[in-house]
Amino acid sequence: DRLKVVFIGHILEKVDFLNKELEIGNFYHAHLSYKNDKVNFNGFCDFYVARGIDLPDNPYFFIQEYKPSAGGSHPEPQLVAELLSAIEINSWKTIKGCYIIGAIWNFVILLLF
Repeated sequence: DRLKVVFIGHILEKVDFLNKELEIGNFYHAHLSYKNDKVNFNGFCDFYVARGIDLPDNPYFFIQEYKPSAGGSHPEPQLVAELLSAIEINSWKTIKGCYIIGAIWNFVILLLF
């Protein structure tokens, strides 16, 4: 967690995600859950931008899991679970996200056909 704050937190704080007029905010280590007949996702997202000021409602964009190297668990599956949940919550066909390994930021676009 310290690595996320030291390396990524400074970058994220450069962007003012808060827009009270559009009711959009940024959320760190915020809970996200989605359940239907086939899927049950219940977890905490490292960072996301969502509709909502105090509590996230409709998620728009995720950044998941800073990892110092590719060894160990890979952050991409957790990001995909979050993106799929957001698509279902929002009734969208596409959403964007990012996962970070070392100095490499991997941007992802999930499209449903």
